[in-house]
Amino acid sequence: MENKIAKKYTNKVCLITGSTMGIGLAMAERFGLEDANVIICSRRKENLESAELRLKSLGIKVDAYICNVNDKEQRKKLLNSIYEKYQKLDALVCNVAVNPHFGNSYDISEKEFDKIFEVNVKNTFFTIKESLQLLKNAKNPSILIISSQAGYTPFPSIGIYSVSKTALFSMTKLLAEELAKFKIRVNCIAPGIIKTKMSQAIIDSDEAKLNFLKRPGLPNEISGAALFLCSEEATFITGETVCINGGMHGRL
Repeated sequence: MENKIAKKYTNKVCLITGSTMGIGLAMAERFGLEDANVIICSRRKENLESAELRLKSLGIKVDAYICNVNDKEQRKKLLNSIYEKYQKLDALVCNVAVNPHFGNSYDISEKEFDKIFEVNVKNTFFTIKESLQLLKNAKNPSILIISSQAGYTPFPSIGIYSVSKTALFSMTKLLAEELAKFKIRVNCIAPGIIKTKMSQAIIDSDEAKLNFLKRPGLPNEISGAALFLCSEEATFITGETVCINGGMHGRL
């Protein structure tokens, strides 16, 4: 009789924000192929439907919600829906980010500056804060924050975005220590320049090749580490940031 290899995420519930394209969608696929109940969300219906269709075509169990997670009421409604269906959350992956400004940092408007920190930093924190009860209800809960190599080495054209991503390194350390008493692990991934819609403005720049491999990365080259860090194979890892950048140096 052929032995079936056990899936890592059977009976696990995983919420991935910013999950309808790029790195987020790649992570949703990877978690789903390990038998997770994957929850995706987007404020754009067409993006959500496209991602849901793709995941279901792969046999993945997926719940798709129209939700702008930067809106407190919509976020609360999403988390309530998860509670009503599952009563728990095994993994929360915070992947939402924006960058409305390309160019010199001193040319950024106050509105653009506020939006970057509102979405990339404040939203990440409050999504985590409001998910705590769901996470506490799980056996080995995990939080994963998606930051960026730019948090270590600011890219000139996306300077303030880079600063917001630096803040996520500190947030990871802070929450890892504070939430350890609840047995909730908190880790971070800092991708280098990855070929996604967000990186289109810099994907062909010299910066995209400033690594040992001399190329930008691909979304599925991030998802494996995400799968590991949120799994029961990583239960003694918390407060860490893993750089996935083709060999770029990263240090604050």
